[in-house]
Amino acid sequence: MNTDPLGWLVATTVWSSVAIVAVLLLRRIVRARFGAGRAYALWLAIPLAICVQALPAPERSAGGQEAPVHVMAPAATTVASISETSRNAGWLPVVWIAGSLAMFGLLMVRQRRFRKGLGRLVPLGDGTWRTNSHRHGPLVLGWIRPKIVLPADFEGRYSCQQQRLVLCHERVHCQRWDGLWNVMAVGMRCIFWFNPLVHLAESRFLLDQEMACDEAVMQTLPGTRQAYAEALLANHIPRPRVPSGVRAFGQHPLKERITMLNSHFSPHRRIVGNTICGLVLVALAAGIWAASPDDPGHFAGPGFSVDFKVTAGDIELEQSGWIVEEAMIEFADLPIFEHLPEGAEQEEYSGLRLSYPEATRGWSGEVEIAPIDEDLFVVTATFVHEGEVIATPQMMLREGQDGSMKTGSMEGEGPVLYMEVTPRWAD
Repeated sequence: MNTDPLGWLVATTVWSSVAIVAVLLLRRIVRARFGAGRAYALWLAIPLAICVQALPAPERSAGGQEAPVHVMAPAATTVASISETSRNAGWLPVVWIAGSLAMFGLLMVRQRRFRKGLGRLVPLGDGTWRTNSHRHGPLVLGWIRPKIVLPADFEGRYSCQQQRLVLCHERVHCQRWDGLWNVMAVGMRCIFWFNPLVHLAESRFLLDQEMACDEAVMQTLPGTRQAYAEALLANHIPRPRVPSGVRAFGQHPLKERITMLNSHFSPHRRIVGNTICGLVLVALAAGIWAASPDDPGHFAGPGFSVDFKVTAGDIELEQSGWIVEEAMIEFADLPIFEHLPEGAEQEEYSGLRLSYPEATRGWSGEVEIAPIDEDLFVVTATFVHEGEVIATPQMMLREGQDGSMKTGSMEGEGPVLYMEVTPRWAD
């Protein structure tokens, strides 16, 4: 689970994209073999992927003893600073929020313009309303209390049988809470406005939604395929584009919809299709959960200890057995302040962050140790000499693995700071 907003956005974008690609590849096959309703159900993979990737990652077994890791950071070399990367990345949330607000504003303008074009709605009873416009409807408007909106020429456009079929189609939308799913699709477009797969998926999702309703009507009113196809054709005339979240009868590609009207799937095949779709969703969710990495800054696990030594010239600062709990640092036996120079600081962190300002001979800096897995730690250091950042090395260590960082010239000239770290889980 990643609690960093930017990290959450990246992880959610990756896994939702994986789910979208999977659905796009499977939907036609599933629709042809098991019906449109099963293809429509596959779209549950996207919200499922978003929810699953937010769960804590599964436990992973620890590895064996690893060889020591040594990092040399020459003072003469300019090392990319992690803090500099963080400052650059600080603009990304601003761009993301601005894009989301712009997308939301655009969709709201379209919605408002469309709603204004409907004109005055007159209630007809039984959840249906009539607009004074001939250009809009039949459609479902809203998602909390959905309204079935009929055009002014509803009775003249459709025969009595076709009117019954159209109303049945729109009521299926209401019964399935399709309006709510459409609002979620709009939310996806606003949050992931930068992902072209999300915009592509929305149009395919809405088509599958309409075809699933067509299939439900044919199951409810068998023997009406001819009348239903004629009703679709009667409504397929040039009309204003409906905004996202509003479903209009006959506003999607008719060739696929009319072709599907001739398909018939037995109850047994529908059951098999539902089972296969369920297994696909479970397998996708399990795969995403198993592949999700842990959050480096918020690993939920038992405490770990760190053997730590800093050497600057002929002065050594050493401590063994620091016990680090999640989001809290506890020290066994003696307080840390008895083992560090005056001015050293302890901070709350899901790991260990130790500052040693002006420790000795003009050296200061910060070392951060954080677990990213049950067997893997990230060690990041910032070495400062006389107010100048010398280096910001980083390394990854496994449990019990010895690691060292040294800053200075390769020839040993100039200021030198040496640090040794060995992380291990506490007993």
